[in-house]
Amino acid sequence: MRVRRVQLPRVLDQHDALVRGTRDSRVASSVVLTTFESRRNYTAEEILWLRHLGHDSPHCSHVTQFVGTLPAGSNLGEGLGMALPPLVDGNLPLGRWPATVDEIENTYVLGLSDKRQQIWRDWLELTTALRDALTTVPAAWLSGSFFTDKSEPGDIDSVYLIEWSILWAARTDAPRAQFLEVVAASQVKDLFGLNVDSYILEWVPSSGPETASWARQYLENRGYWDDLWSRSRSSDARLDAIPRRGYLEVILDGYC
Repeated sequence: MRVRRVQLPRVLDQHDALVRGTRDSRVASSVVLTTFESRRNYTAEEILWLRHLGHDSPHCSHVTQFVGTLPAGSNLGEGLGMALPPLVDGNLPLGRWPATVDEIENTYVLGLSDKRQQIWRDWLELTTALRDALTTVPAAWLSGSFFTDKSEPGDIDSVYLIEWSILWAARTDAPRAQFLEVVAASQVKDLFGLNVDSYILEWVPSSGPETASWARQYLENRGYWDDLWSRSRSSDARLDAIPRRGYLEVILDGYC
């Protein structure tokens, strides 16, 4: 599917160097790296998951270099390659479901309405622009009427999970900071004409079971989006508060 790019304001070349420097220091303290670097023997499940995180991502070479090969005859890969779950009463079943861009396109776009195809092109366009602006976007959570049995959804809801240090570096550049504010405040419809309700969830890596004070806001925000997108609107206040539907997670550049 052909994608046109959002035209971002001109940015300074020195900002790219700043982002690269931030990314390099971030990689050195990565939770994934500190968890697995000291080890050389992995279970099949760990191998599969590391591959999943590092697949096609130039920013994850420090992860993939530690990954061996799956045992002969292993069928663990079937879990990540399975088809998206069928809808239940018009919605995804409860849970956060991993999905690839191709899986979503095959299930919710190809052969369906022109409106669906346009909405999907808009999401691809915005996602491409965001990745260009930041160099790396780990993942996106997707929800809304686009992932229901509604033939003509109005838009697609997307929360982009982005590491705080990458956002901090980008916000030192005024044009990029302005673009990120537009994405975070769900203003891309008004300013870019894209059928996407977009938000940004700042990912704050925190190792160990004890949560650092500076990471608690991230956990609160993450819980907010998970709870919100697990509910389905109802005039019944109790029913409106109960988790009853699911949403999708697309791994873009991976958590590295």
